[in-house]
Amino acid sequence: MIKKIALLLAVLALSLPCPSAASAAKKPAAQVVAAIANAVSKAPAIETAFTISRDGGKPTSGNAVIQGRMFTLSLPGFRSWFDGKTQWTYSEDAAEVNVTEPTPAELAESNPLTIITTNAANCSARRLEAAAGTDKVELKPTAKSAFRKAVVTSDAATNFPKEIVVTMDDGSTAVIRFTSMKKVAKKPESHFRYAKTMIPSARVVDLR
Repeated sequence: MIKKIALLLAVLALSLPCPSAASAAKKPAAQVVAAIANAVSKAPAIETAFTISRDGGKPTSGNAVIQGRMFTLSLPGFRSWFDGKTQWTYSEDAAEVNVTEPTPAELAESNPLTIITTNAANCSARRLEAAAGTDKVELKPTAKSAFRKAVVTSDAATNFPKEIVVTMDDGSTAVIRFTSMKKVAKKPESHFRYAKTMIPSARVVDLR
């Protein structure tokens, strides 16, 4: 669950500034979603820190770097690297790194925003009432998905997400709050690949 929600927030972190708060506030839901999808494809790289809590539990802190389809993310006892094709997932409890090549469907389950960026027709969006200076959009997949809905609250002036509340298909919920977010220079592709020297003691399990 933590992995799936962390991937969602990593991609949502790619929002770029809108022209102004006034113009953003007038956008219908479809345009807000389109702006996020467009920002994802144009951002060079983003570093973000966040907290995530499940079903009202204690928040856990994490951070992520995202660049196009590639990302790295880190949570207590968990790290992941994805270079656009291969994913390496380290579990401290298991002391191993699993290597996989996720399918587009699996990536969509890990990151529901993929539905918007690659197949918007399968996701409906509607605006919700929001506090001054923010936008709030509810996303609901119209095809089978790992989540029922995601409510995204963003800064109306910048389009950066402030909070994401995700309801999974089993009824559980996760709340993601961003504590920092910044655009950074493009990183080499090696940054998004696992190397044995990173965690020498971990056993590598190739599941491809």
